[in-house]
Amino acid sequence: MDLMRGMRKAVGHWRKVYEARYREIRHKIFAHKSIDRAAADTLMANTNVGAVRELLGFLHALYQSLSQLHINGITPRCRM
Repeated sequence: MDLMRGMRKAVGHWRKVYEARYREIRHKIFAHKSIDRAAADTLMANTNVGAVRELLGFLHALYQSLSQLHINGITPRCRM
């Protein structure tokens, strides 16, 4: 049970980061293209390449861990 709590905590952390900085960018720029260039630049000014890299790295590790659990029964190591 501790494994699932650890994974849930890590997902919660990265969800907060995504919602605070990147959800509006995804929604307004990439999904619906509902704002002009100046407003898009303002939204993008709050981003951090390192944070995006960490977020994507976490998502990749989470996917790989859950995939190995499902396919091979390998217990994920929660170092997230």
